[in-house]
Amino acid sequence: MGKIEGVRIKNFGPLKDLVMGKTLSNQKGMALGNLTAIIGPSGNGKSTLADAFGFLADCLEIGVEAACDTKNRGGFQQIRSQGVEEPIKFELYYWETSITRPITYELEIDEDGMGRPYVKEERLRQRVEKRGWPLSFLFLQSGKGYAYEGKEGGADDNGRSVKGEKVDVELADIRKLGIVTLGAMKQYERIEKFLNFLKSWYLCYFSPDAARSLQTAAPQPYLNRTGSNINNVAQYMYRENKKEFTKVLKEIQTKLPNIDKIEPVKFDNGQMMLKFWEHGFEKAIHKIDNAPFRTKFDKEANTMKGNFGIGCISDYEAQPILVRSHHGTFAITTVGKINNAQEIIDTILQGRTHFFEMSNGEINATELVAAIIDQKDNFIDGIRYAQEIIEGSMSMLILTPKGIYLARDKYGRTPIIVGKKDGAFCATFESFAFLNLGYSTYRELGPGEVAVMTSDALKTLVLPGKEMKICTFLWIYYGYPSSTYEGVNVEEMRYRCGQLLARRDNVKPDIVAGVPDSGTAHAVGYANESGIPFSRPFIKYTPTWPRSFMPTIQSKRNLIAKMKLIPIEELIRGKSLLLIDDSIVRGTQLRETTEYLFESGAKEVHIRPACPPLVYGCKYLNFSRSNSEMELITRNVIAELEGGDVSDEVLQEYADYTSEKYQKMVDKICEKLKFTSLRFHRLDDMLEAVGIEPEKLCTYCWNGKE
Repeated sequence: MGKIEGVRIKNFGPLKDLVMGKTLSNQKGMALGNLTAIIGPSGNGKSTLADAFGFLADCLEIGVEAACDTKNRGGFQQIRSQGVEEPIKFELYYWETSITRPITYELEIDEDGMGRPYVKEERLRQRVEKRGWPLSFLFLQSGKGYAYEGKEGGADDNGRSVKGEKVDVELADIRKLGIVTLGAMKQYERIEKFLNFLKSWYLCYFSPDAARSLQTAAPQPYLNRTGSNINNVAQYMYRENKKEFTKVLKEIQTKLPNIDKIEPVKFDNGQMMLKFWEHGFEKAIHKIDNAPFRTKFDKEANTMKGNFGIGCISDYEAQPILVRSHHGTFAITTVGKINNAQEIIDTILQGRTHFFEMSNGEINATELVAAIIDQKDNFIDGIRYAQEIIEGSMSMLILTPKGIYLARDKYGRTPIIVGKKDGAFCATFESFAFLNLGYSTYRELGPGEVAVMTSDALKTLVLPGKEMKICTFLWIYYGYPSSTYEGVNVEEMRYRCGQLLARRDNVKPDIVAGVPDSGTAHAVGYANESGIPFSRPFIKYTPTWPRSFMPTIQSKRNLIAKMKLIPIEELIRGKSLLLIDDSIVRGTQLRETTEYLFESGAKEVHIRPACPPLVYGCKYLNFSRSNSEMELITRNVIAELEGGDVSDEVLQEYADYTSEKYQKMVDKICEKLKFTSLRFHRLDDMLEAVGIEPEKLCTYCWNGKE
């Protein structure tokens, strides 16, 4: 049986250059033993290291591109270490047996000109003598190179054959590992044995969603790589030792809130399901990444009973969740971002609790809020405590048998709007949600306000605070056009935004257009003010995803962003266009949109974002998919102009639209994204378009002001 004595991983997430054990480049290292334990505090890369091995296994099975996208990795750019342009590199130091000479496997994965990951370089080395530098018996660059048949032979680093017969190789698919293709051929004996060794790795990424699917009845002793066969494993446990299996179910039952009983149910076809007897509340978690929400929910809605209910559509974590504590049984859903989650767990909760709703090793934020609330004797004190200690933002709804607690974020960064009709109240993030259901807007909760809502009353329990910092981006982008926040309608604000953009501009294009949907209203306002005709050279087509940033996989986001805009060449060819988008974040989508326009015959493309340049990553909401501020095109350009990281004082200069640095940044962005011209909205004009006191608006992402 083969054995790995060492591994080196470079540029894989936080593992910028990790060496473990003995490798070709670290011959003095101590070889890894048969059992290796990785110990360390949270956030130091243990999960990333495990995923690195899982990533290699996935590369073998499904290719490097699919491996980058699967298991919520988010694509190559999300996997590669931030701020690094080099390839992801792996080095494995391997012994086939104790009497053979060691083999080194080296792998480099990079992205091509289209942003797709591919196998840049792949090499297998082994000494042919007892001493000397190992020779390459497999070497491929972008799928081209050579390989040696049999048990011996190899070439030096210059490609000169030292021993054996060299065979030229050219692979058909550069996104597949060469060892997979060549290892299937008997003449490449050493490659085949190494491949079989890697295939013997056993990794399980347990996924609750995969586990919900029914498998063919067949008892199996081990989980597969996704855990989708958990019912088959349950069959096996039930068959082999029914008594012990029953004890396991009883133990699980004690760990799940509000579960009265777990009962195995066998069907005539041999399949087995576990029936969970739940008391009081009903819960359904819906995935919406492959179908519209209504199709997931419509049938169940007709069977639901009760007078109270809460819900949330979230791509980040499963919610609402059910909780049973000294407060009784309740359900909770949240909107917000917790920046100090680990600190809360370590210092306040002190590890004296359990967390069950976890994804990718991260604690479910909603469950954490519930745990914080449970530290106090009643809901009101618990909610106020959560608002006090959470850094970031947090609005929440808590469902109890007697009513629903509403709690808006301490600084009102996200809204809670209450609607009313005869015999009923409702609360929502977006006011448009209840308009067609016969509700009218009753009032908005103030910052930090806590209230309890029943079918016939809304009672304030904690008065609102005086300070408010509602997210300005709600009007610019996130908000639905018919929604209203703090008395200001989204669509109306966007009209005004476009008008103010036009007043500062001096270009004379043939038409004005908006990137649908959020850019359309801005463009209408611009066209009305300037007198330049409004046109729709793009038609939006997104049957599933309303926002291209919502999918968890980067490659899927890019594809959706590209597919959702269908150009109309008859309205583009030979025209000078002024295009308004809500914002420029990474710049990828708008660059591709501009390329579309030029490919369709546009003469000029002038870009006018409806907000200032985004210089800082959001600290308060989790709506954005950015993992680092360096994903922002502004920060990349600033780093390029300044030669690396800069101080906050320098960033402030770039955020100031009157400064020379600001103009250099804008010019550079324009050049990189290949626009004809670029002019951002001014911050003062944008705030004027909102129309409420500037001190009540959060503008952190533009100027870094808390």
